[in-house]
Amino acid sequence: MFTKNDMAELQGIIITERVASAKGKRAAARELSMSADTVSKYIDLLEYSMGKKILVVTNNHLTFTRFGKQVVALGSRIEREMEYLKFTARNISNEGEDSPSSSYLLVSVNGLELRINEDSARDLYERLSIHLKDASL
Repeated sequence: MFTKNDMAELQGIIITERVASAKGKRAAARELSMSADTVSKYIDLLEYSMGKKILVVTNNHLTFTRFGKQVVALGSRIEREMEYLKFTARNISNEGEDSPSSSYLLVSVNGLELRINEDSARDLYERLSIHLKDASL
């Protein structure tokens, strides 16, 4: 069972990932609509509970430790899973609700409807996400 402390650690993981992607605590704090002190407190709590340093700050420069890089990677995976869950919630068919194996995503583009088996859709979604992310770089 998830405890209150587990939830705070999960938030710390997600906040750590945001610090990495925003390239700083202040920028991450702005994106998350919280103070930089709150961002630091969540990271400090995660470091304390894990017994490992996540990042080192020197002359206003952040450097992630090896463990910190693992935390960032985990945060990225959690973020991708959440995006997929939201995508699925918006697009999954409610037909055959009693039989989960009949679930599919319905994608409509320019009047063309495409029904994709839910299991195949996950793979397709992840591949498209990677290509779209690469294209935006």
